[in-house]
Amino acid sequence: DVGGVPPGQFESVVAKAVAKKSKGNDALKGADLPQAIQHYEAAIRLVDKALGTVPQDDELRNNDLVRYGEGQFAVVDTAYPQFEDYILMDLGTRDLVKHKVGRHDFDMVSKRFLRKELSAVPQDLFDLRLACLQNIALASLKLARGSRREADLEEAVKRADDALAMDGRSAKALMRKGQALVDLKEWDYAAKVLIAAAQETKGKDPEVQRLLQDVLVAKGKGKGRSKGAAGKSP
Repeated sequence: DVGGVPPGQFESVVAKAVAKKSKGNDALKGADLPQAIQHYEAAIRLVDKALGTVPQDDELRNNDLVRYGEGQFAVVDTAYPQFEDYILMDLGTRDLVKHKVGRHDFDMVSKRFLRKELSAVPQDLFDLRLACLQNIALASLKLARGSRREADLEEAVKRADDALAMDGRSAKALMRKGQALVDLKEWDYAAKVLIAAAQETKGKDPEVQRLLQDVLVAKGKGKGRSKGAAGKSP
């Protein structure tokens, strides 16, 4: 029993994850948003179990997709198989994974991971997990826009951040985070997030363009609040 999945049941667990996502989609279409979120979260738990049973090669190659911690995904930036270590680029931050080697914050170097610290990830499982996170962000945003409660809008931002931690260039997650920030009237932060969304969609998503225009108009009128977006990542 590896990762909670008995040997030989990998395909069964993946099929159950796909089925849970499908149920989440049905609940989302039917506007049963809490139920949709529950189904998507169950699908993610099943994907994480399945990831623990993926057969592993002895060596990894540049650009291989890997998991290096719980909910932490990266691609191999530089492989040193002769030394049995690897440098990673985190898919959330799009930066090399680094660690501190001295007393100061700037004493950072690229971390070298041993092969045993990394798990290769099939692209289809990565995509399934990310889709569930993106849909949770959408359901949370819909709930928040219905309640208009600040706490719910902040939860919608957090849920979008969960998807962005997995893929920092997820246009869907960026747009949903931007929408929640617009409703929170955090114009500076919203503008930063929506500009990133516009870049990912190459300016072709009309909803992103509309939201961005609304934010720029609001900023020009000096409305809303600013929470120091300069130091925040999208």
